[in-house]
Amino acid sequence: MRKLVTVLSLALILCLAMGSVIFAQEKVTLRFSWWGGDSRHRATVKAIERYMELNPHVTIKAEYAGWDGYHDKLTTQHAANNAPDISQLSISSVAEYASRGLILDVTDMKDTIFADLDESLWDGFRDEQGAFWGIPLGTNCVSYHYNRTMFSDFGLAEPTPGWTWDDVFSIAQKATRDLDGDGRTDVFGTSSLFVPSTDSMHVISYQWGGSLYRNNYTEPNIDGGSMETYLNLAKKFQDAGVTPSPEETVVYTGSQSDFNQGRAAMTAGMLSGIELNQSLMEDEVVNIHWPIAAETGLTGTFLKPSQAIVINSRTKHRDEVVKFLDWLLTSPEAALITTFERGVPSSRGQRDALIAADITELQRNIVRWTNQSADYADSTSELTIPGQLEMLTALLETFEEAQYEVLSIPATVQKMQRRAAEILKRYK
Repeated sequence: MRKLVTVLSLALILCLAMGSVIFAQEKVTLRFSWWGGDSRHRATVKAIERYMELNPHVTIKAEYAGWDGYHDKLTTQHAANNAPDISQLSISSVAEYASRGLILDVTDMKDTIFADLDESLWDGFRDEQGAFWGIPLGTNCVSYHYNRTMFSDFGLAEPTPGWTWDDVFSIAQKATRDLDGDGRTDVFGTSSLFVPSTDSMHVISYQWGGSLYRNNYTEPNIDGGSMETYLNLAKKFQDAGVTPSPEETVVYTGSQSDFNQGRAAMTAGMLSGIELNQSLMEDEVVNIHWPIAAETGLTGTFLKPSQAIVINSRTKHRDEVVKFLDWLLTSPEAALITTFERGVPSSRGQRDALIAADITELQRNIVRWTNQSADYADSTSELTIPGQLEMLTALLETFEEAQYEVLSIPATVQKMQRRAAEILKRYK
């Protein structure tokens, strides 16, 4: 009898223990939405399947589509209280979703769970009170590209990390060539500084100690001094003949540029654009960080996220969502599955895993250049506010006033300030 009681007691204990395990591994279903092409869909689904193998109690339902209509559908789902637990979101949408209480504040996760993600990626998702609302996904940055083959043919020393705008000018002078002796320039030292990318506007502002906005994002800060300094620099290059004239710049259309057509030895651009340039060139293309401003010692460089991952504020499974995102965004295993489907990973650990993986040498170099840019980053992105892209596009159009010398540079800057203020006012 005593033996039977002992056996029954052990059985009861075993059942209770098994019940605890079953309770701890309660079945959970999460929904994850994103946009993209077929290769992104396949890679993300493969990563999800691997995560579910590692965590059998979790089911993740994939909801993916193309770009068109994606955000409209997501907004409708939120309105119906039927939005996914996890969503990929455009950078410009994060502030709006946060202001409507649709997504979780992830501030407490930034320096703990997601500490491996580069610091300068986060600030574009920070509100005026200092809270963070999106997790940066993928990375890109403003940088400079140069034609290594051309440098070798011309007998020029390649630029090195730490170079300044004075170095750029000196190199551009040496690289500007009349190859056939007809008195006309065949190769310019660098592309025109009057046609940077929209993302360069932020870098330009910070490089000379300013910012794009002032008074808590209520006013543009285009007349703060940085933009005038940069435009004077662009004019110096153009007047010296080391960059093409406006007439020589506008002849290129689509993906063509003076750089990838062999007419410029260097060009400013986004790091992500180097693959396209290389695909259009036989010469070897190399990336280097944005030059330093001697006046401030700053590059103004920051890493820019390509998208954001946000968490539904109404999710019933916060801990499981965070656990999955921790694996997806920081684990080397996930990086080897998703590779570059959302750009170069935000996580340094994932980037290091890719360097050691079976990828092309150009892709390996892009990861290395991203790490180098992260090391030189001395700025952080600002909150992306409504109307920003329209504002930046308009400002670049106004650059032409100075490029064609229709207006003086001070007058151009004042016009830019007025246009920026008018555009932002419409979005308030």
